[in-house]
Amino acid sequence: MLCARVATFSWEGAKPSSTTGRWALSGAFPLSTRRLVRNQRRGCHLEAYLGVLQEIGNIGVGNAATALAELIGTKVLISVPQATFVPLEGIFNMVGDAEEPVAGVLVRVGGEIKGTVLFAFSAPSAMELIRRLLGEGFSDPFSLTPEAASVLQEIGNILTGAFLTAISEFTGLTFVPEVPFYTYDMLGSIVSTSLVAGEVIADRVLFFETEFMLDGQAITAHFFLFLTPPSLATLLKSLGLAAENL
Repeated sequence: MLCARVATFSWEGAKPSSTTGRWALSGAFPLSTRRLVRNQRRGCHLEAYLGVLQEIGNIGVGNAATALAELIGTKVLISVPQATFVPLEGIFNMVGDAEEPVAGVLVRVGGEIKGTVLFAFSAPSAMELIRRLLGEGFSDPFSLTPEAASVLQEIGNILTGAFLTAISEFTGLTFVPEVPFYTYDMLGSIVSTSLVAGEVIADRVLFFETEFMLDGQAITAHFFLFLTPPSLATLLKSLGLAAENL
């Protein structure tokens, strides 16, 4: 059964924090609205909560826009066309396939939630970002200079931090991210060697598709949050969802 109503949010009148410059949840939405949403979580079906995930994504890109604008030196428009939970084996379909080469930024996460974030850019998207930010052209991510690779790493780090902050503010859960690192490989190889090896990964992955608009051109990136089974259960509980609804 769907919720009788799910709160919808508006950014009208919202302002970034005067101290951090970020669009914090508490600043964007009144406390009464947040309580309403949290009360409505109980018993909600997944379809209703896709809207909530979308709002978390919107908060995340709002957080990221200011920091990215400072890094790039120009206004950046970011949107979240898609926000959902996907089966672990289905993540390759979100990017292309398991053999799709991607430039990725990996961040291990501790705290109340344990897992790994992968922020992945397709090779063409990564090269376009570098060209626009540094004015340099590279044939593929293997040919990146250390400076170019560090720029991609920093962009991935900013976006990862923005999304984790949004999830934390919305759920009250604590995330402790570790130092990010950059990698370029086939998506399947990154998942199997960097994520799955050495730890048990839950069979559902939180996914946000993000789209940058730079000078009218769209650049797509993909956020994946791979969690341990207990951490997935904790996150779902905080959202009022049950694993069997996914």
